[in-house]
Amino acid sequence: MVNKYSKILKCASYCCAWFALLLPFVSLRGESFEAPKNLSDAERYIYKSTESGDIPLYVISPKAGVKPYPAVILYFGGGWAKGNPGFINPLARALSKAGMLVVLPDYRTAERTGSRPVDSVADARDAYVWLHGHVSELNIDPRRIAVGGMSAGGHLALWTLIPIADGIPELARLPVPPPNALVLLFPVSDTTSESGYAGGVRTFGQEAVRMNVFGHLPDQFPPTYLVHGNQDGVVPYENSLRLASTILQSGGLCNFETLEGRGHGVRGREEWQSTSAAVIDFLTMKAGFRNESGK
Repeated sequence: MVNKYSKILKCASYCCAWFALLLPFVSLRGESFEAPKNLSDAERYIYKSTESGDIPLYVISPKAGVKPYPAVILYFGGGWAKGNPGFINPLARALSKAGMLVVLPDYRTAERTGSRPVDSVADARDAYVWLHGHVSELNIDPRRIAVGGMSAGGHLALWTLIPIADGIPELARLPVPPPNALVLLFPVSDTTSESGYAGGVRTFGQEAVRMNVFGHLPDQFPPTYLVHGNQDGVVPYENSLRLASTILQSGGLCNFETLEGRGHGVRGREEWQSTSAAVIDFLTMKAGFRNESGK
């Protein structure tokens, strides 16, 4: 009898252990996409419904400025595994004060929904399409829509530039025009571990090669602001050098800023302030996103 119960307890303990391992990937509909506290004042819209839940995006409208507004859609980083739109809130607030409407999409990540990076990319593209379908409602100038992101978010931003994803059936053709400007902060572009993102194969598995944007980039690029630290130990600085070279060789405008001695990402108030100022300067002075009444 004792052996019987000990076997039952042992089996139960194994089940609990396995459940604990799987718990981060279990989707609880309606709880996967909670609103970040620092975006409680933003307008919330549902842009997509999935088995993991209804995916929202957040709109921060400028308090001043001439309509229709220039708009910027920003994707947060987090290795396609974690994060939320609040991660990139400091830049969003600065752009809003400069007279731009800012859109912050959430998207599926591995720790919340058990998703793959290709799912994150699909969500990012769908959010971009949704924005184009709501330009009148949001008072947006469709000729001035910029897309940006940091780290993995930069990878998602680059995928909005690619209308047809050859060999990736999960990504539908984009039925809308490409962005009018790009803002890329420490972006992932090469997803192969051989030459690019260190976690490429671990994160992407067999999808590492096909999700590499260098195999899909178009022949033309919008004005692009690109920044990267030359001591980045997560996303190789050399990948952004290659990306900048690709844009310039196509005849496009690329403002590539090297941050000497900097590692990966933007941290702290001062770094966010300097980054936001540089982005605003680029968008207003070189990409035509100035809103004369924006402050």
